[in-house]
Amino acid sequence: MSKIDFVFCVHNHQPVGNFGFVLEEAYTKAYFPFLQVLSEHPTVKAVLHNSGALLEWVKSHRPEYFELVRRLTSRGQLELLTGGFYEPVMPSVPDADKIGQTRKLTEYVEQNLGFAPRGLWLAERVWEPSLPGALAAAGVEYTVVDDSHFKSAGLADRDLLGYYLTEDQGAVVRVFSGSKRLRYLIPYAEPEETLAYFRENCSEEGGRLLVFADDGEKFGVWPGTHSLCYERKWLERFMVALEQNSQWVRTVTFSEYMSEHRPLGWVFLPTASYAEMMEWSLPVEAQLKYGAFLARLKERGEAGEYESFVKGGFWRNFFSRYPESNWMHKRMLFGRRVVASAGGRAITPELRASAMNEVWRAQCNCAYWHGVFGGLYLPHLREAIYRHLIRAENMLLDAERDVTSLAGLAGPDSPVLRTDVDGDGDTEVVLSNRESAFYVSPAGGGVLVEADHRGRELNLLNNLARRREAYHSRVEPAERQEEDGKVASIHDSMSAKEAHLDRFLKYDRLPRACLLDHFLSPGVTLDEVVSDSFEELGNLTRAAYSERPAGRKGEILMFASGAVRCGGTRACLSVEKALSVPQRGAALTVEYRLRFEEALQSEVLFAVEFNLHFSSPAGAGALVENRSSVRSELPLDRPAELVGPRSLRVTDGNFRLTASLFVEDATRLWHFPVETVSLSEGGLERVYQATCLMPAWSLEPGLREKTVRIGLSLDEDRPERVSGTDSGEVKARISR
Repeated sequence: MSKIDFVFCVHNHQPVGNFGFVLEEAYTKAYFPFLQVLSEHPTVKAVLHNSGALLEWVKSHRPEYFELVRRLTSRGQLELLTGGFYEPVMPSVPDADKIGQTRKLTEYVEQNLGFAPRGLWLAERVWEPSLPGALAAAGVEYTVVDDSHFKSAGLADRDLLGYYLTEDQGAVVRVFSGSKRLRYLIPYAEPEETLAYFRENCSEEGGRLLVFADDGEKFGVWPGTHSLCYERKWLERFMVALEQNSQWVRTVTFSEYMSEHRPLGWVFLPTASYAEMMEWSLPVEAQLKYGAFLARLKERGEAGEYESFVKGGFWRNFFSRYPESNWMHKRMLFGRRVVASAGGRAITPELRASAMNEVWRAQCNCAYWHGVFGGLYLPHLREAIYRHLIRAENMLLDAERDVTSLAGLAGPDSPVLRTDVDGDGDTEVVLSNRESAFYVSPAGGGVLVEADHRGRELNLLNNLARRREAYHSRVEPAERQEEDGKVASIHDSMSAKEAHLDRFLKYDRLPRACLLDHFLSPGVTLDEVVSDSFEELGNLTRAAYSERPAGRKGEILMFASGAVRCGGTRACLSVEKALSVPQRGAALTVEYRLRFEEALQSEVLFAVEFNLHFSSPAGAGALVENRSSVRSELPLDRPAELVGPRSLRVTDGNFRLTASLFVEDATRLWHFPVETVSLSEGGLERVYQATCLMPAWSLEPGLREKTVRIGLSLDEDRPERVSGTDSGEVKARISR
């Protein structure tokens, strides 16, 4: 009789920083019911991976899950995998963290679930050829990737019915191939279709293996799957089908299969991930061409023969596609260096390990990329990355008062740090004290790229620009899509959570930083500001600034030269930009000195763009004060133009923080919510990213020189206050 072996491998994970109700829903709808059904079919074996981030939540909130897992492993029905504890994409973190995070999860599983894992779940199946060394050093014997990895190395489906050896510099691991065909059949097709695929791959001699390895969320969380799997009993019917056909379909674990079968040989896999991930990582135009080419192959009936030779990008491309992701990643590596190099008697090995664990939390992959899942587009996931990085630094600062040993993180003796944070060859400047840290990029236009409030463990510049995505071309068709009752894979379906999302398809020319400087026509409209379609009259927005010696501690002084188109002429000017922080208090003072070589021929507006991240535009109350000291409430959830503002104070009840912006002598101020249209497993949705505040000053004809002063202060739980610090230093300094 022809036979086949089958590994049923399920991976469960929730991002660090995800909402508690999301974890509760995933647990209730997918994680626990899956194991309940499995437990009722003791002859069906499976392999399970839970990330450490998820296990921590389960242990605190749903300990019965641990009891069920222990019961299933004790009777040999379930094999458990290890992995990076906080689910990092392994190639994106240092080898020491690959090893450390894997050992941490292995020990956690052994101590809490009584099982010693031999294999590893590779986050997002992102493989690079140098991985075997770190995996082997962490005690990993095998891992599972996708068939696309093997096909990129030239192998065909018939070559993938087992496992292979691979190595790097003598470190050897075994690699299994997960079937893409099975990922699309399970659970969307009837069980009989999966059995038919099994029959296609059987052999009389036996020993062939098919592997399903995919997300556990598709068994209850993804749209329509809870009804499919449990109300319509797909999972129960699949288990019964496996039992009834056990004479020729044998469910096995990876370890069981390895104990009975030798490897098929050696394989050396190229850099790869699953096919969809490699497509998502491409730039938009390349994605569209990639999709069109695949469609052409399918129309010609040649996809099966040639699709394996069509390959997208690779995971690290997300760092070039999204500058915000790249900064966050390099900021994580910078935070890691701070923790690793911190000196001082109070920095004990235990404290350093605890701080490094916070950095490990910030390595969770979900916030760094975007595909069919919200990922990078979800602000709360990015918030979590920064929260854990700031928390790691706070732990060191709380313990060690000799702040000069902490790489310039804070303190009156070292308030200015110059270092290349993001590794691009240009120096960033960090202005900091015990309450805050402001990251400045002189070479990038003298802009502010990060503003940390240490007490709230919050980066107020956790922003994301509006940019074109390949799926935006399908926004209108998604709104017209009708339900037909059939559950489709999230890779094959698209719906919209809101009608007329095309109205919000606006694209930004630059990342949403702070202190972006614009020279504009006095006739610029609010709509042009909101859509980022205004004409730029100057060339200083992203000009490289040079530093000059500053006059006092806690200050940096930057200088650049440029020109402004004004009344048909070209007016040359120099811009001096001074930024400073006080010794105490989360505040930043900015002073511009504009000097024109000749008097202006006509009026020009000088505008300074701020993009501040709040929890939501509706949840953040705003109070504006004009030049006559008249205060009024201001809604931030829709665009508006203010005339003659003096200050704007935004109180965010969720963040328990008040941000005050002082704009001395500003002529007007535009504000609007920065909202993106992005894709998640639930469909297309509008997501708030930041609030743009853009004050502008009129530069009148005949003007040769202008000084502009701005103050930004961040206060904890003090909504009644308007001034920036206890001494009122910010307000005083911008009025000098």
